[in-house]
Parts: sequence; structure tokens; C-alpha cells
Amino acid sequence: FQNVVLMTLMVFSLNISPITSTDATQFTVRDGILKLPIKDTSMNRLYLINKRISTIGAGEFSGLLSLETLFLSDNELSQLEVGTFTGLVSLEWLNMDNNRLSEITFSDFSDFDGLLKGLYLSNNSLRILRGNYFCNLTSLKDLTLNNNEISHIEANAFSGLTALEKLYLSNNKLTILTNGIFSDLISLKYLLLPRNLLSQIEVDAFSGLQSLNQLNLEYSKLTILDRGLFCKLERLTFLELAGNNLDPSQPTNLDAIRELCLALMILPTQQSTQTTQ
Repeated sequence: FQNVVLMTLMVFSLNISPITSTDATQFTVRDGILKLPIKDTSMNRLYLINKRISTIGAGEFSGLLSLETLFLSDNELSQLEVGTFTGLVSLEWLNMDNNRLSEITFSDFSDFDGLLKGLYLSNNSLRILRGNYFCNLTSLKDLTLNNNEISHIEANAFSGLTALEKLYLSNNKLTILTNGIFSDLISLKYLLLPRNLLSQIEVDAFSGLQSLNQLNLEYSKLTILDRGLFCKLERLTFLELAGNNLDPSQPTNLDAIRELCLALMILPTQQSTQTTQ
């Protein structure tokens, strides 16, 4: 049994008090493959953090009918097999931060049937968000995709996410936001896009974001913003633009930003501020 690791999980009840059960909490990781030989149908939280897991077989979590929270962060997952999450009929929170995922597909999340509320995929190697990836996650509220390598978001990538409130896309490689890319996100309140490579935002990129409260576009490569870019964001309260290079030779652009910043009681970028002195 070389390379076999036998570990004990800590299972938390709904009141966060730790309980122990030998049968429910034993699992093995052999050559990176996770095995859960005995399933406890009453388990509601499962933490498999930093266990060197690289493979999870289809249906490995089946039988965990009460599981609401699953942490698989800090492992070595590079892909998800079809049926990985089959049987997790109660799952609401899934954390796969700090893995090696380079691609996800619609089938990866097809078993959740609208119950999932939080999906965390930061610090992976995702490059493209394809259309309809998340379309059946109709109850999702938090989607975290920070610190990936995302350079392209296809049309309809966020289709179906009508309940989403927080979208985190910081520190990726996005260069453009195209018209209507966020149009399904009618409940979105926080859109955080700092530290990308954005040089262009099309005029209707933010159409549909009727609930947006905070927009962060800091530390990118923006030199000009269309005058009408923010005009439909009626609930916008915080706009963050620091660390860009907005061109002071574009007075129309800067006037629009000044007007918006005054309305929101925040300061524009340093370049804009310098032109008013």
C-alpha cells in the first residue's frame, strides 16, 4: 500500500460543533485518487483541503445526500470527470480554489440543478469562459474567478445567472469587454475586474446590470471610456478607476468621468485629477 494516505475528516453539524464518526470520516488518497468507501447521509460539511487529490471518480460523492458545503481547495485537480458531483442533491457551496483546472464544461455543474449558491474557482489556470458554462446554476449568488488566465469570455458565458450578486474576475488577462457580455446578470451588485489587461470596453458592455452597486476597473490599460458607458448604471455607488492611463487629451471622455465621479462622491484617476489643477 505505498503512496496510500489514510486521513480523518472533521465533520461539522449545522451548529458548527465538531462531531466524530470513524465510519463516516475515513477516506483514502492513493496516487492522487480520492476514495470515500463509506458514505454518511447525514454529513453536511466536508473539507478535503490540501490532500494532494488529482482525480475524483464519477459518483464518488454519491450518497452524501445532506452535504451542503464541499471544500476541495489546495489540491492538484486539473480536470473534472463527468459525474464527479453526481448525488450531491443538497450542495450549496463548492470551493475549488488553488487547483490546476485549465478548463471547465457545462457538464461539470449539470448535477446541481439550481441549488448551488457559491462557486469558488480562484487560483486555477482557466483561460476561456465558454457560453452556457453556468446556465443551470440559477440560484448562484457568488462566483469567484480571481487569479486565473482568462483572456476571453464568450457570449452567453453568464447565461442563466439571474440571481448572481457578486462576480470576481480580478488578476486575469482580459483585454476587452464586449457588448452585452453581462446582460443576464440582473441581480449583480459587485463586479470586480481589477488588474486585467483591459484596453477597450464597448459602450453596451454593462447593459443589463440594473442592480450594480460597485464596479472596479483598477490597474488595467484603459486610456479612454465611452461617454455613455456608465449612463444606465442607475444604482452604481462605487466606481474604481485608479491605476489606468485615461487620456487627458480626450475632454469628452474626462468630462463624463468627472460628472459621474461627482455624482458618486468619489475621485477620478490621478490623470483626470491633474487636468483640473
